[in-house]
Amino acid sequence: MIPNPVERVFVIETDGRALVAFQAVSHQEAMGLRKEQWFRDELAALRSEKKPVWDGQTILSARNATMTEAAEFQTAKVSASKNDGMLLVYLIPLDGE
Repeated sequence: MIPNPVERVFVIETDGRALVAFQAVSHQEAMGLRKEQWFRDELAALRSEKKPVWDGQTILSARNATMTEAAEFQTAKVSASKNDGMLLVYLIPLDGE
């Protein structure tokens, strides 16, 4: 029997600004999210303080979440509805939310 891999909380950031927290099994898997076109399109479409969350050009990087970011993710996870999709917890205020 193969044990289930443990998911950790990671953050996608750009220019040192933490944007979104999510769970992944490895850093490599976390880095893969930043390359997904649906994710890049979502970041480019969202606005924070009337500015695009991401300009579509600056480098997106993935890193381990800080304890505060991981706690924010876990709090959101508890109140999120159960589904099969990936939970993305935005760490910035989003316009219209």
